[in-house]
Amino acid sequence: MTVGFRLISVTMYGPLLKRNLQVAYFNQIVGLDEMITKIPIPGSSRIIQMSEKWAELVIKINILAALTSSIFMNGMFLLKPSAPQYIYSIWPYKTSTCAFLLFLGFEFYTKTIDLIASMLFHAWFLCAIMFEHTALCIIRKSKDPVRTRMSYYRCVNLVNTLHNESYPTHMLPERIAFFGFLAVTSAFVIVRLRHNFQIVEQVLVLQFLATMLIIPSVILGLSGQIVKGSAKLKKELELNISSKKNFKFKLHAKMLKSLRPFGVRIAPIQTVHSYGFPVYLGHVVSNFTTVLVNYSHLE
Repeated sequence: MTVGFRLISVTMYGPLLKRNLQVAYFNQIVGLDEMITKIPIPGSSRIIQMSEKWAELVIKINILAALTSSIFMNGMFLLKPSAPQYIYSIWPYKTSTCAFLLFLGFEFYTKTIDLIASMLFHAWFLCAIMFEHTALCIIRKSKDPVRTRMSYYRCVNLVNTLHNESYPTHMLPERIAFFGFLAVTSAFVIVRLRHNFQIVEQVLVLQFLATMLIIPSVILGLSGQIVKGSAKLKKELELNISSKKNFKFKLHAKMLKSLRPFGVRIAPIQTVHSYGFPVYLGHVVSNFTTVLVNYSHLE
């Protein structure tokens, strides 16, 4: 629970610390949006409309999850405020109305304001990645001159850099690690301790396990497409330039060498690749097996 509170609080103060970079990111993304919508390629409107539909779906799902999770988690505390998962269960507040109201206010704040902010951050994060992916797809289909497409490439790279700077560096790896911990815990409960819970609680735990696998798969899978898409675009530009032998394209080749594939940052100098989710799933399975072996006496 303490780790969860920390991750949620980072979502609250992170944007405040990075507000200037977020303003710069917004200005750049508006300019890039105007630019890519004017690129004359067949089916560009279809690609943009499909991206908009996915973005709308992501926003609706996160808003629904934020509201339902807030209601459910606050309800759990009201029904069982002395449950062992709450650190306040050791406090003798049953005879103190003020202490109970203090704990209730803290729980209400963290499970409404903080939780909703965290889910909205997920929606913003995924929409930002989808925008970059859409821009790369349109640029790859563009028939503009190589120099123009290199300019587009730099613009998307700048947007990606500002996106990575718009939140604390440790936020994404901490979230992925937290999702993995919760996935292992819920899987252990289902396998070893399910007989201690009612059928409704078992369904909730199973749903929670599915959520802890689906969310990282979407984040890591979509983030990996940015590195893959930018590398493909650079390769296509290199092939286009290599087929030309005049002096102008030799200059373009030198300019292209300065470009590097980019992606979503998961560490100070490391980005998420397309194999990110398989690696995550492998760690979850490995740790789950370790927990099963070490705690085989729990039934």
